[in-house]
Amino acid sequence: MSLGEKNKLAGGSEKGRGSKSAPPGGSQSGQGSRSGQGSWKNKPAGGREKGRGSRSGQGSESGQGNRSGQGSESDPVSGRDAAAFYREMAAQYDTMTRFGARLPGERAMLARWQERLGFTRALDAACGTGLHAIALAQLGVAVTGADLSPEMLAQARRHAAAEGVTAHWVEAAMERLDQVVDPAYDLVLCLGNSLPHLLDAGALAAALSGFHRLLAPGGRLLLQLINYEPVLAWQRRVVALSREGEREFIRFYDFGEPLLRFNILEIDWAQQPPGHRLQSVPLYPWRRPEVEAALRGAGFSDLEIYGDLQRNAYSAAQSANTVLLARKPVL
Repeated sequence: MSLGEKNKLAGGSEKGRGSKSAPPGGSQSGQGSRSGQGSWKNKPAGGREKGRGSRSGQGSESGQGNRSGQGSESDPVSGRDAAAFYREMAAQYDTMTRFGARLPGERAMLARWQERLGFTRALDAACGTGLHAIALAQLGVAVTGADLSPEMLAQARRHAAAEGVTAHWVEAAMERLDQVVDPAYDLVLCLGNSLPHLLDAGALAAALSGFHRLLAPGGRLLLQLINYEPVLAWQRRVVALSREGEREFIRFYDFGEPLLRFNILEIDWAQQPPGHRLQSVPLYPWRRPEVEAALRGAGFSDLEIYGDLQRNAYSAAQSANTVLLARKPVL
């Protein structure tokens, strides 16, 4: 899941990280230094970092990440690869996304989807620290949670143990899932703005085709990502601001072409002077027509579009999220 974005998106919780409509700001796509590498610094954050790209990693139980989404050195927002991004953010991820506070609302939201779709076996792709996988397990669903980051999965296992539920955890990238996970599921879900970690059409097609293969005939795919239409139209840079104790998190975009760079500036006010570190990762701002076309190309049908996980109507100009429900046809 896309780190500073996950909160906003989710069902009945904070409108902060996945439904990222934030105040408009000026675009900034200039190149910079490597000062955003994640080490603590006692002066304001500096320039940007160029580097490697996607969350598309090689899927296996041991989970090595590949570099299939690499940005070029000339791309000012190519950033660091997602595996490194989540490795360095894993310890603070649940603080920033308010895991414990959000779990009841996410469980209630998924219960409404379960009532409608009747699934009993689900795969949570790009599951992060396990918020939705654990909520599904609490609803009695047999669930597999998959993520590229072993550090995020370690957190997920700890949460599952604390909540007293069982889930199967697999270290694998979205576009490799069908190579390491056995079918067939009633539901595959990919929430929390995870799809933008797929940085090109080939990676998106590979992930969606894999999801299709993992579903039973008649099974459903549920996707949730930010509605990037207003973000791009208004160049909305600021995603969210939050603070827990002495740690403050500022999430914002740098705009490039065709990628965005998603940044999290973490400030430790307990240090004197305050310390900070800046983490960055590239994203591709997939928009509804592109995702719809890719879903049809992967063999899905019966597409439904919503503006959030509560199934409110979608507005390209106003919805914070794009939620797509698709079906694998029965042969």
